[in-house]
Formats: sequence, structure tokens, C-alpha cells
Amino acid sequence: YETTAKTFYIDIDPEELSEEMELVFTDMDALGSLLSDAAADEKSGIGMGSYYGSASDSLLILNSKMIIIFNDSTVIDGITCYAVDFFGGDRFGLKITNTWETASASAWADILTDLDDQGWIEEVSFEFVVSDLKKAYFLPNDITEKPDNEYYAGGHTHGYYERINRTYLVSGDLTWQMNNAHQFKAGAGFKTHTMDYKAYTVSVQQNLDWIPTIKTTESSFDNDSYDNWLTNAVSKLSLSSRNPKEAYAYLQDKIELTDMIVNIGLRYDYFNPNYFVPDDYRDPENPTYWLYTLANADSVRIDTFFQFSGEVTNFDKILDTLDANGEQWRDYNDFYVNTEAVHQLSPRIGVAYPITDKGIIHFSYGHFFQIPTFSYLYANPEMEISTASNESILGNAGLKPQKTVTYEIGLQQELTPDLGIEVIAFYKDFSGLISSDQFEKYNTVKYVVYSNRDYGDSRGITFSVNKRRTGLISASADYTYLMAQGNASNPLALFYANESDPPAEVTKKVIPLDWDQTHTVNLNVSLSDPGKWGISILTKYGSGLPYTPTYQGSNLDASNSDRKPDYFNVDVNMHKDVQIAGLHWTVFAKIYNALNIQNERRVFSDTGRATYSLIPTYTSDDGNIYGRHSLSDWLTRPTYFSSPRQFRIGISTSF
Repeated sequence: YETTAKTFYIDIDPEELSEEMELVFTDMDALGSLLSDAAADEKSGIGMGSYYGSASDSLLILNSKMIIIFNDSTVIDGITCYAVDFFGGDRFGLKITNTWETASASAWADILTDLDDQGWIEEVSFEFVVSDLKKAYFLPNDITEKPDNEYYAGGHTHGYYERINRTYLVSGDLTWQMNNAHQFKAGAGFKTHTMDYKAYTVSVQQNLDWIPTIKTTESSFDNDSYDNWLTNAVSKLSLSSRNPKEAYAYLQDKIELTDMIVNIGLRYDYFNPNYFVPDDYRDPENPTYWLYTLANADSVRIDTFFQFSGEVTNFDKILDTLDANGEQWRDYNDFYVNTEAVHQLSPRIGVAYPITDKGIIHFSYGHFFQIPTFSYLYANPEMEISTASNESILGNAGLKPQKTVTYEIGLQQELTPDLGIEVIAFYKDFSGLISSDQFEKYNTVKYVVYSNRDYGDSRGITFSVNKRRTGLISASADYTYLMAQGNASNPLALFYANESDPPAEVTKKVIPLDWDQTHTVNLNVSLSDPGKWGISILTKYGSGLPYTPTYQGSNLDASNSDRKPDYFNVDVNMHKDVQIAGLHWTVFAKIYNALNIQNERRVFSDTGRATYSLIPTYTSDDGNIYGRHSLSDWLTRPTYFSSPRQFRIGISTSF
């Protein structure tokens, strides 16, 4: 099977982002009139495209240049004059901006007409680059310089990506009832993935003359691809895609004895990331450093971009190639090591023991194997590290699978023929959770790499009551008390802490995890006549999830030391069964959040509420200034609340 995620403009060909055009004038009187008209209309001129014929309808003029080509010579007052003496050559170029018409066009009209009268002008051409106004990528990139607590003033996000995952799976299972006491199950499977990924940014900015440009993966941190120069350079594992492999096998025996049932099994898991990691994390991208001399100079220089960008072109000779340690450069294969496959055996056992004819006690114990999300393994595919500290995150194909050990004991008891209860106590221990470690390069730049440092556990008890339908009514209810704690909830906690100024202190201690909801209650009541109609009401309550209180960006207490508001929701489902044209039809209506409660799912960390913040107490409101945003706009966050009441009505049939 295959999954694809992409943005609309991913198929852009860089050659199609803009188009070069040219207009040539040999009639200076006509050109002079055009320039004079352009100067008189400040809203439409040469730079704005109004005088480029068909180009002016839907194309934006991104870059314009006027080129005057002179005759080699002309006769003035009986004397032969040469262009090279008067103008230093046979042509002159002038860059045109979108304000050039009003400021200079009229003056140039006089100059060109005068020069033509003297016989100097052979032709005047306008060279320009255009982009289609109807396409979003002509807009400038995000205006990233903005005041705090305000929105971007304009621009457009030009980040595009494509991710294609292909998965091939072969699996099989076998069940064998050996005798009355033993039922064996066995199975095995193999899964391989082929993952392609590319991401780029269309840059539209002043230093590129506003021409839409897609930089190469080597020259831009914004442009990434699984098929890049690094994977091609490491020849021992040259991959244009990522190809992790998984396999499993299991054996289970269900033992049915006179007074108990035992399920015992063993599972084997295998995972191979099929990639490489840096041999030395103090130099993860391992660039070649070129030691060279400039032409006609005695100074020796070293440059790291020489190999890709060609920024240094006037070199005399290359003296040596070095690595980041200043030692002799080796082959790329010497800088990276293949990751090793991971194996795990996971024992599991479950026992159910009847204590009465209406009651059962059961317990289970098991080990579970969870492969890390692939994005943690292959992030930053070119292993690029910024020149500034605490700005770069490096994936780690050597991450180990996360391990969970679970313990559970429970009691089921029938109270009446239509009423039963169950009590379950559980404990789960998590190890090898995704975290991050900080490394420092030889040049003292710091960055983080995903690792398996975090741990945690959850424990709790669930009490549930179930009433089977008698007459028209059925119902169920459950209550869970939970404690989920660990040393961190976010794999990038260390990275975000180091981004602050000054860096926040990260202490490894047990804290509530993000999903630590102490109290949870579910109540479902149904009123139905099977085959005819039904109504059910599902009510959910949850105590507040943890958050970290802050003020002006600084933590006021330990991570996740306070709680968000409680959660309460009611959903209603209704249906009516009918027979039409010999078919069974179901007309249904669903009401989500029937009471239209605004549950505060996210909160401002300085108040613990979604409805207000303390930001206005220490921040000025510049909403009265043209082009600025008011604080009330900035602090209105619809996404902090649960969805409002929703109605869905439909009809279904089966045949």
C-alpha cells in the first residue's frame, strides 16, 4: 500500500517560475513618448509592466534593465567620434525599479532623443523577468520581521514538500487445536518500506532581485531531499530513498484447564533502519575544507563552500583538502557507520481464573516493542548544522525501539443477570522514549540529536459497570484514575530550553506527562428498539491536563506543574430503521458537543486559561497604528477551544 502527502506546487519546474522577455526599440521618438507617458502615470510604468504589451495583463515584472547600444562611431560637426571614447564601450546598462518611471523616465526620454539626433543610438532594449500574477509563488516570502504578539504583516509561505511512503507486507498466521487443552497460534511477517521525501522553499526576496528561485539542497537549509549529495557520496550505502525493514514472528499457546485459562506466548521483533550515522558527532556533516591561495596573492585561505557553490573562482591553486580537525581529508565512507539491526524477544502471559460461577480474576504480563516514528530517524537528511548554536536538529537512524512492560490484574463479577462490574489495576513501564542529546562541534557550535534517554510509567485503576439491554434501556459507565509520569513529555525539551535567552535549566526529574489525566469518566445510556429506532447519549468528563506555568517567557515552576480546566462533553446519536423498495435503510442524526460547551483544550501559559492572558499588562497595544494588529486580535484563539456544536444527518443502506 502507498500513502502520499504533498503540497500543490511540488511539481514546479524551477525553469517555469519566471520567464525572460525582451523589447527592442529603434525608434527613439516612439520610445521617448512611451517614457514620458510612464513618468506621468505613477501607477503604471515600465517597472510595473503596463508598457510591455501582452505582458501587462497578468504578469508581474520582477526585474527590468534598460540597455542602450551605441553605434561604433558617428560624425558630429564634421568630426568622426567613437563610442569607446565617449561612453567607454558600445553599450550602457541601467537597472530599472518600479519607481524609476516617475523619478527618471522623463529625463531619460530627453537624453535618448538627444543622443539619437546626434547619431549615437543604434537601439534601446528592455530586458525583464516576469512571473504570473495568478500563481501564489510570485508573492514575497513571509515578512519575518514583526513585533512580538502580532501577526505577520504580509507575504506568503513558500515551503512545499512531498512525502511518498510505499509499504510491502507479507504475513501469515496458523491456528492449530492440538487437543482439548492446547490451542497453538503461530505467525510471521515481513515488512519493507520505500520512502521518498523532498522539501523546498521558493525564495522571492530582494537579494534575488525578486525572481522566484529554488535553491539547491547543498546551498539551502530549507531545501531537503532523501536523494541528496550526501547519500550519493557515501557509496557504501548510496540511497535515493529510505528503506527500513521490519520482521516479526510469534508463538502462542492457549491452555484451557479445568479451573483456569492460560495464554502464554513469545514474540520476536526485528528492525533495520538501513541507514548510517556520523562516526564523529563533533563533525556530523563532514564537509571538505579546501586550503588554497588566491590568484596573484600569497595569502592562504580555507573555504567550506568551495566544493558546492563555486563562490571562490579566482583561486590560484589548491594546496590541500582537510577535515574539520585539520587532518588529511578521507573518503566520505570513513566518516559514517552503518546502523545495526535491532532484535527483541517479548514474553507475554495472561491468566484467567474463575473464583465463583459468576466471577473471574485475571492478570497479564507482557513486553512490547514500538519502532520510533521514522521522521525521528531520518530528519535533516543532509545532516546540515547551522553556523549558530541551538538552531539545528539531527535525526538519528540509530534510535532503538521503545520498550513497554505492562502488568495488569482485574476482577469481573456478575451482580445480576443484566448487570456486571469490572475492576482493573494496571501499571506500564516505558523505557527508551525519544529524547535529545546536545553535541558540540569542533567549532563550538551546539546542536541536538534525537536519542533514547527518556523514560516514564503510568499506573491506575479502572472501575466499570455494564448493564445489558432489558426492555428499551442499556447503559455502561466507567471511571479511571491515572498517574502518568516521566522525565519529559517532549523529545525536544532540551532543544527548546536552549533556544530561550538565557537558556532554561533542564533538570531530569519525574514530572506529569502531557497526557496525565487524573480522572476520566464515561457514561453511555441507550434507549432503543432493535431493528426500529435508537437514541444514545455519550457523556465524557476529564480532569485538566498538565501545563507549564510561565510569565513573560520564563517558567514559574517545574514543567507540567499546573492543570488546565476540566473537560466535559455530551454527544447524541439517533437513528431510525425503515424498509423502502425491499432495502433496509437507516436514517441517522448525530449531534457532537450537544451542549455547545467551550472546552479549553489549550491555554495561555501565564493564566492557565484560553479566555485571557496577562500579555496586555506588560505589552503596549499598537492596533491603532496603520498596518499593525491589536492585542485583542492576537489573543483571540479559536483553536484553543473544542469544536462547537455540530449536526450531521445522513442515510445509509445495506444489501
